[in-house]
Amino acid sequence: MKKEFFCVMSEFYDNGTVKAAIKTRVCREKPRDTYRELPFADTYHDWYDTREEAETVLAEYKAEGAAA
Repeated sequence: MKKEFFCVMSEFYDNGTVKAAIKTRVCREKPRDTYRELPFADTYHDWYDTREEAETVLAEYKAEGAAA
């Protein structure tokens, strides 16, 4: 059975800027989390079972970016 999963896509730039958004995917299994280190930023795709979990993390990242 397929289920909807929620991904927080986040980018943490060397200058302190943080960008984040939520995307969804319907699939049989929860996708694996990924991380990528770029010369100017670190990027993450973290998957959650519920929208509430994803929105909580998104709010934390946005607050972190606002504090930078």
